[in-house]
Amino acid sequence: TAEDRCRGVLIGLAAGDRNGGPIRMAVRLAESLLECGGFDPSDILERYLRWWREGAFDTGPASGRALALVAAGMPPQEATLQVHREFGGKTAGCNPAHRSPPLAMLAAIADEDLVGCAMTEARLTHHDPLAGEVAGMVNKLCRSLIHGAGWDVALRQCEGFTDQEGPGNHGGYAPDVLRAAVYFI
Repeated sequence: TAEDRCRGVLIGLAAGDRNGGPIRMAVRLAESLLECGGFDPSDILERYLRWWREGAFDTGPASGRALALVAAGMPPQEATLQVHREFGGKTAGCNPAHRSPPLAMLAAIADEDLVGCAMTEARLTHHDPLAGEVAGMVNKLCRSLIHGAGWDVALRQCEGFTDQEGPGNHGGYAPDVLRAAVYFI
């Protein structure tokens, strides 16, 4: 059932997360989605910050630094841009792809809105658009699998997505984004 496949996504996240931070962020994201009845980036960020203030660990370097700056009072967009500069433009990390699959489980998020939600969620901690693009692709794959598509069908559905114009400076979703998403799943 779709419910069983959603459980499978969560079990896969937990099994694949050797360190613990992204699965803890995924839990906070899922709690927000359930309690708000939809996607609320402000609520999600507040939950991430609460967790951060309570002694979060293994957030990943980009997420950890961004959360530290936001916790110190910097607006999120400024914080992620600052981290992007501090890291020499290398903030296309995998944390958003690891933590965002609960988005794919929420039926209240329409298929056509799912990638945008994943990209918005990624921007809470990562400035580089590629982090959001990969998270979007991971969620698209998860959504297809949750709906009962086989792996090969889900991949074919995402191949069409790679031809679409992307929001980043990449000019579109390259097949490399699909390969990166497959790696995370």
